[in-house]
Amino acid sequence: MADSPDDLGIPMKPSRPIGSPASVTQVGRTPSAVPPRVPEMARPPAEPPRPQEATRRVTEPIGMPVTNAYLQTLPALAPIVSEINSWNSTGANCTGSLATNPAYDCINYITFRRRLTDIGDRGNDAVRQTYRLVLGVKGDIGLGDWTYDASYVYGRTTDDQISGGAVNLLNFAQALNSVVDPVSGKIVCANAVAVNQGCVPINIFGINSITPAAAAYVRAEITRNVVLAEEVTSASVQGSLFELPAGKASLVVGAESRKDSSTEIQDPLTNLGLNGS
Repeated sequence: MADSPDDLGIPMKPSRPIGSPASVTQVGRTPSAVPPRVPEMARPPAEPPRPQEATRRVTEPIGMPVTNAYLQTLPALAPIVSEINSWNSTGANCTGSLATNPAYDCINYITFRRRLTDIGDRGNDAVRQTYRLVLGVKGDIGLGDWTYDASYVYGRTTDDQISGGAVNLLNFAQALNSVVDPVSGKIVCANAVAVNQGCVPINIFGINSITPAAAAYVRAEITRNVVLAEEVTSASVQGSLFELPAGKASLVVGAESRKDSSTEIQDPLTNLGLNGS
């Protein structure tokens, strides 16, 4: 099963027992329980981020946007929102952008860890099939004691696997980017293009908080199809050439051709590294 990077906000290993509250953290920091203590949530790491990390932090949509509608509207999360807003409004390095301020450390996204059992259990189904074909023929050539022997062997093994419990990271990112519709008052996906493509906002806070519609939108099926094949063709002739005092001098001439092949095809999301579990 393909692993997803933690900085995209999709957990690879449960950091808490199933059913306990999710945890949130500033990008690049160790997760802390909700609600975190004020100094731990707001303050950046003691050491400055490496240049490539800082670039990713600002230019890529990592984790959940702090504008997430569920984060902004659920009363239990108000202390976290207040702490984020406080840091972003007073932080010494929360001005401009990375292009103009190399020390930029404004909190735009937060990571989370959650076992996504609402979306589907992890599992794998594999179907393996093997078959082998053998053909052979032998006989007399009709020239003295000369004989021939020829054969053809073909073997093929297929392994088709389907794994569940994974998510489409592109759809997950769109589902996390949610806002409150000012007209209807409902929580919707912020990206209009994603909405037209069926985007459903996802709520990662709380037990059984992910709706079936949201689960269906982010769910991904991982497939792996493997084919191994071998072909062997062989032929030989043998017979006597002439007499020697000790007996007949014989000759055997043969040839063999062997071809081995294998293919492995993953689903498009796995090939692009865009699924996780």
